[in-house]
Amino acid sequence: MSGPAAELLNEKLEGLKVQFQTHVNALKAAGNALTVTAQAYGYTEEQIKASFDPENPLCEAEGGLS
Repeated sequence: MSGPAAELLNEKLEGLKVQFQTHVNALKAAGNALTVTAQAYGYTEEQIKASFDPENPLCEAEGGLS
């Protein structure tokens, strides 16, 4: 690969990295907000974690915490 082509590829990859990190940060913030909301409704940390466990009967496609 030529130098200019490698440079363009690196720039594109860096742009994707920044974009993905932005999405990851937004998902983390949304998860934190959901945790705070669930706690405000009186759910414990254990109940919140259990709600994301697909083996947990409370974790349903439409249900989640109930």
